[in-house]
Amino acid sequence: MKKCIFILLACVWAFSFSLPVSAEQDTNLMSDYHNLQWEGDTLCYNEDYGTVSLDDGTGSASVSFPTEDSMGFWFYADMGNYQNKGTGYMDICFLDENDNVIKSFTTKENSGNGSFNRYQFGNSDEFAAVPERAEKVKVTLFFSDGEKSPYFRNLSLILSNNRTINTSIDDWTVSGKLEIVQVGVTKRDHFTWIIIVVLVPLIMFATRKLMDRAKKIK
Repeated sequence: MKKCIFILLACVWAFSFSLPVSAEQDTNLMSDYHNLQWEGDTLCYNEDYGTVSLDDGTGSASVSFPTEDSMGFWFYADMGNYQNKGTGYMDICFLDENDNVIKSFTTKENSGNGSFNRYQFGNSDEFAAVPERAEKVKVTLFFSDGEKSPYFRNLSLILSNNRTINTSIDDWTVSGKLEIVQVGVTKRDHFTWIIIVVLVPLIMFATRKLMDRAKKIK
């Protein structure tokens, strides 16, 4: 009996130590994306909206992570811009030990349709496969054209050996329109627009009444 209890306790002890390892492997490497060591052009962070954007005109910024022998990955991020203000795209690139490109996955250009769209490679149920010999994975954000950089938010990169891996995943999926882009719009701006929306019809109505009354007097 004592031997069985000892074996049971040993199994529980071993299982408890395996949990932190699994959790660590499934950590979002980009959870603190605005504080990462980005290379390239300057990124501007808007704390109120949780967005990063390229601050110095068209260009790019990238950040790299070791794959650490992970076999699967899941990446997603929201990208969007004001209507017709500027376009951009994202790229995930896998590199070997000599920084040679093994495989690269690039999104189509974001159209700047006034809303955010979610770009995703892999998903929570099925991770995409990390290419063989990959030692690094590099995420790059691009501002390709226009007067204002696209905005990027909710960046997430998860490497794992604990998830189902679908080797047939080889392209991005893009959501429909999410929230409208309002980066830089303050509460005062919202209040001002509310006043305008309410007051303009009232002023027009009052003006019409005064004009009608003036006609009757004549």
